[in-house]
Amino acid sequence: MRCEHIPIQYLIKKVFFYGLEFKVTEEVFIPRPETEIIVEAVLNTIRDKSMLNPQIVDIGTGCGNIAISLTKHMTSCKMTATDISKISLKIAKDNAKRYNLINKITFLEGDLFKPLDIKRKKDIIISNPPYVSLNELDNLQSEVKKEPKLALFGGKDGLCFYKNIINEAPLYLKSSGFLVLELAKDRTNPVKDAIKDSLHFRNPTFIKDYNGINRVVIAEKV
Repeated sequence: MRCEHIPIQYLIKKVFFYGLEFKVTEEVFIPRPETEIIVEAVLNTIRDKSMLNPQIVDIGTGCGNIAISLTKHMTSCKMTATDISKISLKIAKDNAKRYNLINKITFLEGDLFKPLDIKRKKDIIISNPPYVSLNELDNLQSEVKKEPKLALFGGKDGLCFYKNIINEAPLYLKSSGFLVLELAKDRTNPVKDAIKDSLHFRNPTFIKDYNGINRVVIAEKV
């Protein structure tokens, strides 16, 4: 099976993320260690701002690793997790049940913000969006090519989901709420420009990963 370049996580049906074990199948994106930086960034923001019972949404939850990790470590949060994939949501729910969190997380099926009620504003919106560009698709490692294209391909320039999320997020965020996004390598400047051009955010802060690459951006709604 390994000769077919199938990721080991798909073979053993699990992956470890932020100290927790998550079920994964070939229908979901495999969580990466660097995505743990999002969890840390959100937890630190909640503590720094002394948020009580923060309303959070994880856009494109996949196997639920971000939403579940945050809820596990911040049980007072009100978590919503969305995904366009029915299969991904089933796996995310299975993972939530494993940690007795199924009643603490609301799972909704739909594209980006469509499943959300615009009247119910959030304190924090999180997403690790698909960000592989058309030019990068052919150069991906063989193992990565086994992952679902829906979770990888971010349009011709790899920026379409970033732009859509940045444009729509202000409609669903409370004043002084936060947008938290994972970044791909070489996406810092275009994402920074998109945040600036939206005119709805201030003080974007970039957090580097273990290799010194900007991996997460946090922007506060005006």
